[in-house]
Amino acid sequence: MVRKVFGTNVFGVITVTNAMLPLLRRSPAPRVVNVSSAAGSLTICAAVIVRLATLGTDGPTGGFFTASGPLPW
Repeated sequence: MVRKVFGTNVFGVITVTNAMLPLLRRSPAPRVVNVSSAAGSLTICAAVIVRLATLGTDGPTGGFFTASGPLPW
């Protein structure tokens, strides 16, 4: 079970990110937005995901965010 979870949640993220690297490198504002299980609901928080995915180059990086703003880690 641990291998299956890591396969999806760790190695899956790495695989998808690596596949997108050529496009990210060509983008003027490359951004990777990883979505948690709770944020994956399109009816609850699609707006915050779209907002984070479309931020400019001066946007925050390396954080956890909700619709209300940064989430303490």
